[in-house]
Amino acid sequence: MYLSDIQTLNDRPAALHQPARLSLRILEDTLVEKRQYGIVSIVNRRNTWIGGTYREGWIDSEIRELGVDFAIMPDSTAPRITPVEQAQWMTRGVITFRLTDNLSGVATYRGEIDGQYVLFEMDGKTSLIKYTLDREQLSRGAHTLVLTVADACGNQAVYEANFQW
Repeated sequence: MYLSDIQTLNDRPAALHQPARLSLRILEDTLVEKRQYGIVSIVNRRNTWIGGTYREGWIDSEIRELGVDFAIMPDSTAPRITPVEQAQWMTRGVITFRLTDNLSGVATYRGEIDGQYVLFEMDGKTSLIKYTLDREQLSRGAHTLVLTVADACGNQAVYEANFQW
């Protein structure tokens, strides 16, 4: 669902030596959270998030190529948090999740066990985050895991699970 007219700049693909500013007008400015608006490039019916900044009914962004279509789309969908092989977490000693987002991309994530921050490590190629259970920081027994993930537009998802270690 595009919220602007589709704009084509140039009839052939061309990379720009320096970024150029692109401003597109929002046809129906209905979102309360203005940072959820962003410009996408459209190639072969696939939308790729470029982002942008809201300015009085316009979205301003920088582009690096010509010859593709551009339009404004909303990103009001929270990222998806998917546990990976949850049944194996305790035997392997590693808690693993796959993080995905429909448009603007995962921007931040924070893991806590029993209210204390724990360091998850991200593998950018697979979109997996992992936390290795640490015997020095975590005692045996019942625990509560909370994972909070936000995308670049501020949409947030929270995953909570109780586990026994």
